Amino acid sequence: MPPRTPTSPAFAPLKNRVFRAVWIGNAAAGLGTWLQNTGAGWLMTDLAPEPAMVAAVQAATTLPIFLLALPAGALADIIDRRLFLIASIAMQAVAAVALAALTIAGLTGAWTLLFFTFLIGVGNAMSSPAWAAITPELVTREELPQAIALHGMAFNGARAVGPALGGVVLATLGAWACFAANAVSYLPLIGAFAAWKRDASNAPSRERFLSAVKAGLRYVGSTPALQRLMIRAALLFTFASAPWAFLPLIVRERLASGPETFGLLLGAMGAGAVFGGLMMPRIRALMRADMVVAAGGVLASAAILALGLGRHPAIAAAGMFAYGIVWITTIATMQVAAQLSLPAWVRARALSLYQMAFFGALTGGTLLWGWAGEIWGIVPAMTAAALGGLVASAIGLRVRLPTADAASALPAGPTLAVPLPRAAHSAAPERGPVVVTIRYVVPMDRTRRFLALMEEVGRCRRRDGAFAWRILEDLQEDGVWVEMFGLERWGDYAGHAARITAAEAELLGRVASLHRGEGPPETHLYLGPTPFR
Repeated sequence: MPPRTPTSPAFAPLKNRVFRAVWIGNAAAGLGTWLQNTGAGWLMTDLAPEPAMVAAVQAATTLPIFLLALPAGALADIIDRRLFLIASIAMQAVAAVALAALTIAGLTGAWTLLFFTFLIGVGNAMSSPAWAAITPELVTREELPQAIALHGMAFNGARAVGPALGGVVLATLGAWACFAANAVSYLPLIGAFAAWKRDASNAPSRERFLSAVKAGLRYVGSTPALQRLMIRAALLFTFASAPWAFLPLIVRERLASGPETFGLLLGAMGAGAVFGGLMMPRIRALMRADMVVAAGGVLASAAILALGLGRHPAIAAAGMFAYGIVWITTIATMQVAAQLSLPAWVRARALSLYQMAFFGALTGGTLLWGWAGEIWGIVPAMTAAALGGLVASAIGLRVRLPTADAASALPAGPTLAVPLPRAAHSAAPERGPVVVTIRYVVPMDRTRRFLALMEEVGRCRRRDGAFAWRILEDLQEDGVWVEMFGLERWGDYAGHAARITAAEAELLGRVASLHRGEGPPETHLYLGPTPFR
């Protein structure tokens, strides 16, 4: 059985002063976000009460993450994450102020609402990879799972209060006040990041933007475990997105209620998420990550059925409470699986691609179920989503999540069995490409094993920054194989060597053990005369 994630007490990370300040700021921003979402969702039912337009409000929030996650992740890896977070959060505050001003002036139409919702989503998209990547800098590795759950609890605790408060604000002041409150709510989080003195050892990498983007794509493309995580997220949330498409209409049409009930149902989801977050240490101790996500899919389907078929607010509230449990437990479980399997140098970029899969499924699913609701009606669409979620959970069990392998994310301590070649003289960082060759002599009876290991070596080289990799047989000498890989520029070479993890060093040692030449494998280092294009 795969090892379970180490556990820590539910509130242990809050003993850390910096994490505590960020957590409080996150709770305040979460409260504002749910006031914003409540106001925007309800306002759209007044401006354009069609299912597709109501679903588009949620899609406008999540679509920017799907579109911008990768460039945002690259920026978060190559510039100071603290400053990047402050700028992106400030962007959301400015957009919320503008939307509040337009709404109080009576100038907000359906498309204006979608436009500013999209802008706020852009700011959120820019901050999300950096936000996910800085959490391991604030707490210990053992505290990381519960730190992620605590952030989810803060956001969803705000969900328990924010929508109900939003319903009152909507009924008394109007949607503009929800948007204004959202703008103010970002200030504590901006202050927390402004006061944080980041450790100098976490300085950003010196990569260029386009190179950083391509390196992130190569890393994920060469890491099957992370690909499985992305598939698992897409399977679950394509179907679990259905409540976001219909909740305002379910309240207005099926429950014949107003904004207060809408807020209370969102509050029930928040309460479920807080309960799930408190239970996370016990859940992690009892169940491996794969089973937590599978059980979450089944519970999500039950919640969707209760919400779609129930005609009483109490039934809908029970469904939303269960949905909140699913939301926090599955997202935290998958986020921890990603965090604990990623090295720091590429963490934001790799997490951004995971978030693309997650929010792509959430956005696509919301639009899909909104369209299905237009054609079939709300009840058949919700029933189809619930049944599809059960099938997706069964399929997902065959797509294993990455395990929390601590060694794979740590720098290699011992000397490599086959050290990378050293340059005899210095060169300009922009020159390239860099080509490395390693010559192995492998007996015939070991060739099959050697080539199988070299396939994994190729994935490791690409994960660590190589844009090309090949294993070639020497046709002039029996048993001789040459590994060749390339980096874009000389400035990337030192970074490539530093990124080799302990797990990768062990793999390279197994390859070297198959070499039977007179000396160690022969290495060569070549550099192009001009900048690589």
